[in-house]
This record gives sequence, structure tokens and C-alpha cells, in this order.
Amino acid sequence: MSQVGVRIKTERHVMLFYCFYCVLLTIVTIHGRWPVWLAVVMDMSWIIGLVMQLAGFRDYQFRAYFTAVLMQSNLVMWSVCAASLTTTMPVLAALTVAIGLYGIPEMIYISAACATFLNCYHILIAHTVDLGAGNMAAQTIMEVVSVYLIAYVIYSLNKKQLLDSRKQLDVIESLKDAERSKDDFLANISHEIRTPINTICGMSEIVLREDLNDTVRSDVFSIQTAGRSLLSIVSDVLDFSELQSGKMSLAQENYNITSTVNDLINMAAARRSGKKIELVVDCDAGLPSGLYGDEQKIRRVIMNLVDNALKFTAEGGVSIVISCRRTDYGINLIICVKDTGLGINEECQEKLFTRFNQADARRNRQESGIGLGLAISQAMVDKMGGFIMVSSKPGRGSEFQVVIPQKVTDDTPIAAVRDPKRLHVAVYIDMEQFDRVEIRDEYGRIIQHMINQLNVKSHFCQNLAELKQRAEREIYTHIFISIAEYEEGREFFDQMSEVSRVIVIIDREDEARILNTRILRLYKPLFVLPIVMLLNEDRIIPNDRGNESPRGGFIAPDTNVLAVDDSRMNLRVLEGLLEPYKIKMSAAASGAEALEKIETMKYDFIFMDHMMPEMDGIETMRRIRQKQGNYFKNIPIIALTANAIGGMREVFLAEGFQDFMAKPIELSVLERVLKRNLPQEKIRCIQKSSPGHGTAQSGTEHDGTEPVTKRTEQHTDLPKDYFNEQMGIHYCGGVENYIEVLQLTSRGGQENKEAIQRYYDMQDWKNYTIYVHALKSSMLNIGAEHLSAMAKELEYAGKRNDTAYIYSRHDSMMDEYARMLRIMRESRTIYPEPEGEIESKLNIMQVGQPKEGYEEGHKHKEKELDSMQLEQYISEFEEAAFALDEEAMAKLAGDLMRHSWRGQPLKETMDIVMRKISMSDYISASEVILRLKDWG
Repeated sequence: MSQVGVRIKTERHVMLFYCFYCVLLTIVTIHGRWPVWLAVVMDMSWIIGLVMQLAGFRDYQFRAYFTAVLMQSNLVMWSVCAASLTTTMPVLAALTVAIGLYGIPEMIYISAACATFLNCYHILIAHTVDLGAGNMAAQTIMEVVSVYLIAYVIYSLNKKQLLDSRKQLDVIESLKDAERSKDDFLANISHEIRTPINTICGMSEIVLREDLNDTVRSDVFSIQTAGRSLLSIVSDVLDFSELQSGKMSLAQENYNITSTVNDLINMAAARRSGKKIELVVDCDAGLPSGLYGDEQKIRRVIMNLVDNALKFTAEGGVSIVISCRRTDYGINLIICVKDTGLGINEECQEKLFTRFNQADARRNRQESGIGLGLAISQAMVDKMGGFIMVSSKPGRGSEFQVVIPQKVTDDTPIAAVRDPKRLHVAVYIDMEQFDRVEIRDEYGRIIQHMINQLNVKSHFCQNLAELKQRAEREIYTHIFISIAEYEEGREFFDQMSEVSRVIVIIDREDEARILNTRILRLYKPLFVLPIVMLLNEDRIIPNDRGNESPRGGFIAPDTNVLAVDDSRMNLRVLEGLLEPYKIKMSAAASGAEALEKIETMKYDFIFMDHMMPEMDGIETMRRIRQKQGNYFKNIPIIALTANAIGGMREVFLAEGFQDFMAKPIELSVLERVLKRNLPQEKIRCIQKSSPGHGTAQSGTEHDGTEPVTKRTEQHTDLPKDYFNEQMGIHYCGGVENYIEVLQLTSRGGQENKEAIQRYYDMQDWKNYTIYVHALKSSMLNIGAEHLSAMAKELEYAGKRNDTAYIYSRHDSMMDEYARMLRIMRESRTIYPEPEGEIESKLNIMQVGQPKEGYEEGHKHKEKELDSMQLEQYISEFEEAAFALDEEAMAKLAGDLMRHSWRGQPLKETMDIVMRKISMSDYISASEVILRLKDWG
């Protein structure tokens, strides 16, 4: 109980005691026929004391002293009328004890003074005490001394209690200081740990986008997984600290459950850690799209349960079922996570949600974790008004069910087929391919559930013969199979792909087993959202890679953002994460630098790191807001911080930030932040689909299976059979840029073609593979899908040293390349003017440098280079090429344009280098630079 509560309770006890004695004294007064006014005064005094106490008049100490004075005054008046001192002393002793309850030592002086006065009055004035009578004198002295002893004891006890209380307050204050120190420590350590984790996870994400061999990709993915595991432990410690301090709060906000479901499934797929277990997802298509609650805590709870299931399941699978039940206040969100893992006995289930506990530490010693996940999850669910249930048997797996109440802000279902009557679906999946009965049952149940929810005409075929018979009599719009069924009837399904959408449900690592580009791939885990998108012909397949989040739903090439962070590595990570959105990012390494940059250029919004030396993010934000003009007062500033302890989001928003993003940056969170803060007129939505009936992809990586936007208006005279114009326009950021890139590609094509042939003739497969890789990407940039696909196959052959495949396919690729170049040379879109004028335009087009800068530089005569300067340029260019720093290479080439070497201007040579840089052909560009040393 608090100190205030204790004092209120004490006052009530004293007033009850006072009332009782006043009533007794009144009875004695009336019985002894004493003056009536005495009874009236005594009754009025305790009533006044009671009213003051109930009204809370003044403070506790004032009321205590006032009540003590009333008590002693009443006793003095009553004692004056009493016949002897002996009758007064017991009452005085009782009132002294009552006053002692207040716990104020000095108040005992009032009782002592009252006792002294009464003794003097009765001995010296009233003469009611005969000191000459031995027995009476002894009795009186004993009573008087007893009263003084009682007063002294109570005084001593109160004094000791007061000292103890002060010591306790000192201890409490020191504990509060320790708690504050702990909070500061956790905030700082969170920032210090999360910053390198941000670098590890972010750079791993960027590296994983590159073309890597399987070993390197696996190693980098392991690094990323370890980083995320470390982040999870840090988050557990911070959450546990919040729970202990009672500071855990709910961040109530609107959120889209679709994004949550996508992110959960992607994270779950990423955390399988290479285990060959099935991840089965049954998501109710009728879930409301918009909910109101703490989405981050819900996501955390589910991931804790999924992590546990994956951690303790060695074979079989893990199923995630997400559904809801309608209520008056909205819905009860129901999440069920079931696994075929170790299971938990009844004794361990009882302590399962205890902090720092693992169900069986001996058996699970090899697994990571500190035993906080389930305890934190239960506390979060309790805070949100929900509950967790668990059922499990040793050796037969576990099932956790979470129910969380949520309000509904948008009742639109997360998935619905637009025109189900036009669809006719066949499903053929041989459940016998799964070893465990539980997985067969789960897959069978969710497939049937999806069919029932989507209300499309469908048939579930038991074998290939049945599917073939039905296909002869009926026309199917979509046929869903797995990789096992495809390999069983490869020829049949390849034929069916010409008239139907054939979708293979497949693991990412099995993708190479399908060569037919008309076959759509639907990457595991299978769930309702990508199915609906395929049926609706959107073919926007959510993230299919365990190590990536859904990307590329939009681009914003006209957007400029400023990122402020004292860590250069963090800036590099953020730049890499923004690259798929084609957002231009400027960097500032301090608050002061940010203030300078914002004066010279206008940005659409700012990422602001929190903890920076000299001037932190909050101070920098305030100084920006203090500048004159609406631009500085309204520009969105997003807090970017590794200090992710509870309540920080609210702190930043209260300070004036528009949004908050924690490090390490989750890609799904980044995408939502961008959508909330980007100007709507600068967002360009792109449609992620597959070429014809080709591979269904979720990303925009140049791996030869890129998505294609819907073909609409024709902007060039290039034949549609050879060029996907809309793809090229999308990748080049507009029609004008697309035509310029076509011009560059055409003019540098013959030289590039000769280099490929040269390395082929030399059997230099390393450089051949590099050139073919560059051809794959550059052709995809301009929409030459078929040639890009041919180059991709040769690239893969080169990586696996399959020379037989290269010999058999090289000539056909080169013929296709020659055909492409001939079509481009004959195009009036690419060459609408005489060749000399086109060459002039190409000469002034530079990558990463404004045309104005080039023209200004050419007002002066070329400056002759000496040998040392040339060596310096070559060295810097090689370093930039090795780092794939296109901007640095373009800048160096632009500088060399203004120079001459051995009397010859370098302008024309640098034009060639610029074209090669624009086509990502960095090796050829480096070779041109190196050949400068051989000029005579």
C-alpha cells in the first residue's frame, strides 16, 4: 500500500477510537450529572475532527496535530470535573496510544504536557490527591509514571519507525536511480548492438540480391540468419525489462492485416534454417483488411510461437492457421501454430510461461534462446486482453492457440476472386510424397478450405490419369501441381501450359528443374493471397524467397531523400535498401551537415538517426523546424534509430517526427514508411508479373526472370515479338530514358558482340561468363527478354563449367544478338536523325553528371595529362570498377573527357567508356581505360 493509503487508514482508526472514547466520556458526564455543555463540547470536537479528515482539510500533519489537541482539550475539561486523578490517568494513557498511531514522535509532547498539567491541577489546586495517604500516593505515582513511560515508549517507537522509513526511502530512491541507470544502459546498449546488427542484416540483404554461387549465397544467408537471431535476443531482453518495470504500453493504430500476414510468412520461411520441414499456412480469406490495435506486438507474439515451433521440429512440418471470429467490438483474431516436433509433457507445460525457462533444458541445449519468448508473449497477449492456450504430448508435437480482440476499421476481405464463374481449376497434388500423415492431412485440409472460401469451380484429381481424362473433356483455366507431379508428366504439362495456366508449387532450390518459361512457379509456403492474385490474373506473387520481403510494388524515381547518420555503413545499407525503389538518396554524416544540405536542395523527406555525436537527431530536427518557411516546417522527418526500447515511437512522434523506423530495418516496415510519406504524385505503381506464362516472381532482380508490365501503348517501332517495350520503359524510368539506353546499347553492341566471340574463341570461360552476364542484364533493361534468357542459360553454364552446353547454344545466341542489333539499327525511333547528330547527342550524354557540367567543361581547351596523372586515373577507375561504383567511374570518365593524352583528345574514347558504363559493362570500360597506356 502507498504511503498516502497508509495515512488515510491511520486517520480512520484514530477517529474511530476518538469517537468511541467521546461517547464513553459523554455517558460518564451524563451519569455524574456534570454540566451539559461538557458533553456537547466533546461531541462537537470529534465531529469537527471527522469532517476535517473526510474533507482532506490541509495536510496530514496539520490534521494530526489538530485532532491531538482536540483530544487532550476534551480530556482536560473532563478531568477538571472528575473527582480524582486516578480516573483520568487510564483515559490519558489510551489517548496517548491513539495519538502515537499517527507516527509523529513530537506529538507525544502534547500528551506529556497534558499529563503534567493534570497532575499539577489535581495535586496543587483541586487537592484530590492526598500524598500523605500511603496507598493512594503509591497508586497515583504508579499511574502517573505509567503514563509517562507509555509516552516515552511510543515516542521511541515512532522515532525508530521514522528513521526506518527514511532509510527505506533512501533505499527506494537508490533503487529508482538504479532503475533509471538500467533504462539508460538498455537504451544505449540497444543502440550500440542494433547498429552493427543493422549493418550485418542490411549488407547481407544487399549481397543476396547479387548473382552468387550456391555456397556463397548459403554462407551469406547464414550470416543474415545469425544477425536476426541476435536481434531477437536483444528484443527479448528489452521487452523483459519493460515487463518488469511495468512500462509496457500498447501502440493503438490502424494496420493492414494483409501486410502482417505476408511479413509473418516471409519471416517464418526465412527462419527454417535450412531444415527440410514443410511450412503450411492456412489464412482465412475473409479476414478484415483493416484492424485497429498494436500490430507490432501481435507480430512479435506470433513469431515467438513460430520460432519455437521451428526450433524444436526436426522433421515433418509447422502449420500456421490465421482466422477470426466476429464479435460486437470487432473480431477475435485467432492464430494457431502447430508443429510435429518434440512435444511437451504435462509437468513442463505448467512452467512453460515462466521467465528464463525452457521446457527441457537438457534435451534442447543445442537450441538458442534465453527462455523469455513465451513469458513475454503471454504478458503481451494479456495486455491486449487476449489469452494463450497450449496442448501437447511428448513425441507428437505441440499446438499453441492465441486469441486477441481487435477492432475493425476496414471490413473488406483480404482476398476475393473477382469473377469466380469464369474460372475452372484443377488441383493435382500427390499427398503420398509427404512422409508424415500430419502433413498430408494439413495440406489436404487447407487446399479444401481455400477451394471452399474462393467459391471457384474446381476438381481435386487423385492421379495423373484422372487429370488427363478430365482435360480431354473440360477446359481448365488453371492447373495447380507440385514439382513431383510436373516431373511425372512433364510433356503433358508443357503442352497444357499453351492453353492453361499451369502453376507449379515449388521450393526455391528446385527452380532449376523447370526449364519451360511458360510454366508459372508458385513458391512455398502455399497460402491464399498469391492464389487469389493468380486467379485474378494480377500475378503479383508475394515474396517467394526466404531471405527477402515483398519488394518492387512501386518505384519513385523522381524522389529525393536525405539520410542523416554518423555511421557511413548505415548510410550504405539504407542506400542499398532504397535502390529497388529508384529513390535518389543524399547522405549527411552529422546534424550540422544535414542543416547545410537542406539549405541547398529540397528533399521529399528525411531519414534522421537519433543518437549522433555533437548534435543528435532530435536537436537537428528542432533546428530544421525553426528555419523560416513552410518547407522546413512541413517536410516529413522519419526517426531512424537503434534505440528500440518501449515507448520510443511515442517519444519521437511527440517530439515532432512524422514517423519512426527501428534498426535493423525490416524491409516490410521500410515499404510501409515509404508509402506513408512519399508524395502520392511521385509514386509509380508497377505490376509484378511474368513473361507470358513464365515464372511468377516477386522481385525486380535482373536474374532473367523479371516481371513484365502489361503491354499497352506502343512508344517505339520495335517489333513486339523481340522487345517488351513496357518492361524496358519500366527499368529505364521513362520513355525518353528508354530510347537513350536503346541508342547506347545499339552503338556499343557490335563491340560487345565481338568481345563475347573473342573470349569464346579463346575458351576464356571466366571472361566469357562475365560478358554473357552483362548481356543478360543489358538486354533485360531494354526488354529483349528472349535474348536475355538465352544469355542467362549460357551464364549458368559458364558458372558450372558446362562447356558442352556453351558449344551447343553459343551460335544461336550470337545469331539472336546480331538480329537484335540489326533491328535496332533499322529503327527510326532509335535513329530518327542523321548519324552525326545522334553521335553528337551521345557524346554529351553522361552517367551521373549533368549535361551542363559537360558543356561548361568543354569551353576550355583539353589539358594534357602526364604519366603520373594517367596512372592515378587508371588506379582510381580500377578501384571504382572493382567496387561496382558506377557513379565514381562516370565521374572519372567525365574528368578524362576534359583532358588529352599524348596530344590526342580523350573525348571520343571516354564516350565509349560512358556507353559501356551505362550498359553495366564495367570490365570492358576498364579495358578501354587500360589501353590508354599503349597509345603511341
